[in-house]
Amino acid sequence: MHQGTCYPHTADEIPLLAGLAAHEDIRPAHRAVLTTFLFEAATIGQRLAASGADRRVALGLPLEETADELEARHAVEAAAPYLLDRWDSEDEAVQFTLAALAAATRHSASRARILRLAERWSTGPRTDALRLAAALAGTDSAEVATVLRGIVESGVIRPDKVPSPLAPTRGAALDLLGSLVEREMSRLPVP
Repeated sequence: MHQGTCYPHTADEIPLLAGLAAHEDIRPAHRAVLTTFLFEAATIGQRLAASGADRRVALGLPLEETADELEARHAVEAAAPYLLDRWDSEDEAVQFTLAALAAATRHSASRARILRLAERWSTGPRTDALRLAAALAGTDSAEVATVLRGIVESGVIRPDKVPSPLAPTRGAALDLLGSLVEREMSRLPVP
């Protein structure tokens, strides 16, 4: 995924990343980074469609994933359940990135865990990220839209980072989640 672009071989490399992320000899800090890479691979097409919605609509281009982006997403969806099953044995930083992975793969079984993790903080970007991840992990697009709107209205993100009204809701929410995860990862305690 050089510079956030999927290639024909990107999906083929996902099992290696997932295998590294699950390996017992990998430190939690590195596991969190690898899990974030998997989130990025699973969502790149949807996030690019959302972030470039104005341009795409103006040019008459589709707001859809390319074949390579779709293959990468499917590869991550296939690998994610094993990593998500490890939730209880992971530290807080890895759990935070697993929440993003659950959101990317619509792993609804992870919603309760994500919401419990969100309860550790009363407010702020980390809680917003986890609330958004929990909504995205489910199947209720109205809930995703409500949480996304609440985050935008709260001012957590800069006005120039607010998604275009032309952006698909799920893509806009994943794009915002990616930004929140990136910002919060540097603040999480890593043993």
